[in-house]
Order: sequence, then structure tokens, then C-alpha cells
Amino acid sequence: MASFFCAWPAALISAFLGTAPVSAALSPDDFVTTWKTDNPGTSTSTSITVPLGGGPYDVDWDNDGAYDETGLNGPVTHDFGATGTYDPH
Repeated sequence: MASFFCAWPAALISAFLGTAPVSAALSPDDFVTTWKTDNPGTSTSTSITVPLGGGPYDVDWDNDGAYDETGLNGPVTHDFGATGTYDPH
């Protein structure tokens, strides 16, 4: 099962100050959900669409402890390249 993780402004501020990579450690205030790429929906069988409003938020798609995208706003689609379950944070 995949998870989706968002970290709000503190991580974004660190990214802009040049302290990359920004840590993606989980905190009790983080938004986490479960994803499976081949469920019916608006994205392809190898991707997920996160229908968030607002932002900014940061995402660690490959769960390596560093954010892959920062400062995202609104919905975002990410393609993993293969059908399956993933654990991004």
C-alpha cells in the first residue's frame, strides 16, 4: 500500500534557504493516505492523482527521506512507471 505525505511551510522554507535535501521525516501533523496505482480514476494505471486543494506542500515520491517535489499547489499527478503499490511520503 502506498502512502502520501505532505509537509507544510517549515520544509518549504528550508528548501528555499538552500538546506537541501529537505528531510521527509514523518511528524504527527503530516497528511498521510494510502494509494494503489491501478484503481479506477483520473490517472493512468501507473500513476496517482492527488486531488489536493491549496498548498504549498512537499512530496517524497520514492520514500528515500528527501523531497522530490517542493512547493506544490493544488492537484498533482505522479507516474511511477509501473502498475503497483508504492509508499511515497
